[in-house]
Amino acid sequence: MKDDDRYYAKLIDVLRHLASDYETQVAVLPDFVVVADELAENFDLVFIQLADKIERAGLISHNTWLRLKALDDHFGRMSDQEDKRIWTLDALRDDPEWADIRAEAKSILRQMGEKEGRPDLSWNVYIGGGKTD
Repeated sequence: MKDDDRYYAKLIDVLRHLASDYETQVAVLPDFVVVADELAENFDLVFIQLADKIERAGLISHNTWLRLKALDDHFGRMSDQEDKRIWTLDALRDDPEWADIRAEAKSILRQMGEKEGRPDLSWNVYIGGGKTD
């Protein structure tokens, strides 16, 4: 698989993860991560590192890139909020803001001609925190 195709597949995986229902979002991640934070972080990393390359390769349109950028900006605004409850499991399950993110991720996938589904995040590495003395 060419690099551009691998980058595209990672983008699809993070969008599928965002578009998934709460149970799937939690189930595909290790138990030790903060799930809501990891969703945003994974998307942000893929967007920042790969979206420009994917667009230049002609695998996404500029319109799709703009929608991805808007989604990344949405996460930025969420991070700037004083209320950190938005990053809890309860919020991920019940908050309308997370419902909006799911809906937008689903819409972007449709625009790209991709289907929703269980994401394969096997390419990602998660490192558990340990005690520090």
